[in-house]
Amino acid sequence: NDPADVTFSFEYGKITARSADVTFKPSDASVSYIAIVADEEEFARYEEVSPETVKKVIDLQIKKAIAFGDCEDRAEFARYYSKRGEQTGNFALKPGLRHYACAVCVDAEGNYASEVAIDEFTAPSENETDASVSASILKYFDGSELAALDSYMYGDYAGWAVVRLKFTLDGSAADALYTIYPTHLLDQEGATDEEIRTMLLDDSLFDVYNFPVEPLTEVLLEWGYDYTLFAIPFDADENVGDLYRLDIPALSREGASPIAEY
Repeated sequence: NDPADVTFSFEYGKITARSADVTFKPSDASVSYIAIVADEEEFARYEEVSPETVKKVIDLQIKKAIAFGDCEDRAEFARYYSKRGEQTGNFALKPGLRHYACAVCVDAEGNYASEVAIDEFTAPSENETDASVSASILKYFDGSELAALDSYMYGDYAGWAVVRLKFTLDGSAADALYTIYPTHLLDQEGATDEEIRTMLLDDSLFDVYNFPVEPLTEVLLEWGYDYTLFAIPFDADENVGDLYRLDIPALSREGASPIAEY
């Protein structure tokens, strides 16, 4: 089958201010294609949204993947990230911005093999919410003692304070993300609350610096340093509540709870 003859249609599921379920439907289920959702800011440098600028956006994603070691070349990118048949994905959005669902067929070498299909939609604006989140330290343990007790389970804890946190969601909060930084680094960088909030909303930092909250969460902190925890809550429509901040004073081994309480 000739990929050049393939066309695409698009269907949309739930769309919130920050995410959308998008289904890509190629006219031929046997072809390989790359599908993206990009916002208007990603096209700002090109001054237009067109098949050629979509290719430039995809090319940039491929270059980044190669630079970060996710793949070696375009062919490997195509093997890892191309799709076949009808596929639905959940894509991050920016509130209130125009977004473009795009699809294009690729060959085995990752070269473009069809016309680019583009469909435009706009993310809803973010609404105010009463969602809130808070956190508290329940207790902490000496990670070296845990490692000595069971090196297989806790070997990575050696040398760290193992801090057990409790997160509480209030109001209409359905979920939240948190991050923790040494306070002296925040002071050196002069990081503002708005900058921290922006970082927490950066999907590229998810599971790297930003993590989903669990009712009970354990984090590893260095002894003798002050830390600051930040968290942001989301309601069911992914509207974002106020930034929460918890100052964690420097911990000492003398204050650690007995291992029997772990």
